[in-house]
Amino acid sequence: MSELSVTDFIKNKEAENRFDYRKFSDDDTYALRDLKIAAEKKLLWAYIVALGIPDNAESKNSVYYYYNGKFKSIANPHVFRCREKMQPSRWYYKVGEKLPEPVIFTPKYSVEDLMYKESIGHVKFRELQKQYTVQGLADKYDLNFNQIKNVLYRRMNPLTGRECFKILPQYTFIIKFRDVINPDLWYIFPEEME
Repeated sequence: MSELSVTDFIKNKEAENRFDYRKFSDDDTYALRDLKIAAEKKLLWAYIVALGIPDNAESKNSVYYYYNGKFKSIANPHVFRCREKMQPSRWYYKVGEKLPEPVIFTPKYSVEDLMYKESIGHVKFRELQKQYTVQGLADKYDLNFNQIKNVLYRRMNPLTGRECFKILPQYTFIIKFRDVINPDLWYIFPEEME
């Protein structure tokens, strides 16, 4: 039996030219770049909590996997929690792409309302759906018919008895519609606009 030397192991792994997720990349979103800058200063977790993401294991894992590149995006509730301190569009635009102007709003709702209330993004999406039909939108934006239908569909939540959305728009969905619906609007409700 031969003993494994840690220095030899490290040299072999470094020789493999593994992807270093901490390096800055042109594929970074503005938000991911901010996380990497905070991590360089050893302030990643403090920054995440300061943005409004809860200091619990589930939230930390979600953000950590996004930061490490295991998740392509971060969950909608986390983006919602950050909306007062970080423009939601920063999670959907890569560094170098022009960000839309931030939407000015007065927060009145919590993350618990995200599944139940129709955001301005939903209102604008329904207008588009009336203009193009669900199949027309699927064809125009190269999305699955069911993906669009599920964003529009509302159902009764068996636990609360309240009507809620079946799913919230996913990362790729928001990216494909960002030229016609500002990503900020998926996280702002009509009553919050000034």
